[in-house]
Amino acid sequence: MDISEPCYVLCSQEVESTSHIFLQCPVAKALWFSACWGFKLDEAHLAHPSDIIKVILEPPPALRQVQDMWLVSLNMALTTEEIWYTRNAVIHLNAEQPIVHWSSPPLGYIKLNVDVAISQNNSALAVIARDAHGFVLKA
Repeated sequence: MDISEPCYVLCSQEVESTSHIFLQCPVAKALWFSACWGFKLDEAHLAHPSDIIKVILEPPPALRQVQDMWLVSLNMALTTEEIWYTRNAVIHLNAEQPIVHWSSPPLGYIKLNVDVAISQNNSALAVIARDAHGFVLKA
């Protein structure tokens, strides 16, 4: 892919920006809707990418009625990760290489996926424990 190409790689409709990647892209909208119990970005009135963090930490009441709040927040966080991963896979992976997805551990084992974010004043650690069937045991 030509790095100077201004259009976003997943939809080729807009110039790539954080707002477009997570809020306006039709691919992102479809992922939010399918992964988050029919959550529609347009109805959430999210204007800035930082609004995603707010809605992840405090999901809309309609979604909290469907599932436990922690599960809604976890699913929304995983959706943002999938959007970013998919974007990076399209840009950085060779077309002949398949996109690698999560693989389960052997039966009787638990797999821990860990991610860390560090800034000058803060840090965050996230751990997700899943069994051999992909069921989330703890987050």
